Amino acid sequence: MQRYIKDINGGDFLSVTEKRQLASVLVEVEKNCIGRLLRPQSTIRRAVEKGDIKSLLKEHSRLFGDETGPGKLALKLKFDYGETPNGNKRTAPLALPDRPKN
Repeated sequence: MQRYIKDINGGDFLSVTEKRQLASVLVEVEKNCIGRLLRPQSTIRRAVEKGDIKSLLKEHSRLFGDETGPGKLALKLKFDYGETPNGNKRTAPLALPDRPKN
């Protein structure tokens, strides 16, 4: 999800075909995995169809967590993202780094 968000937010490192394929994977995962683990939803599909970065970021935080707390998937599957350098538990995945400059 982070890769897709970065690309549609001006990253422009995926081809049109790759972007479509990644969008398809996101929608299928929402339908067949997230929908079964949590509840059926179409938030990601609607956001992808509209190119709505804000909704995708909000859904990413809801599912995976952010600095305020763990996400729904982490709570449901009982996992965390390791520890910060000061020993606290991470409540969100590390941010995807920017693409290396050539």
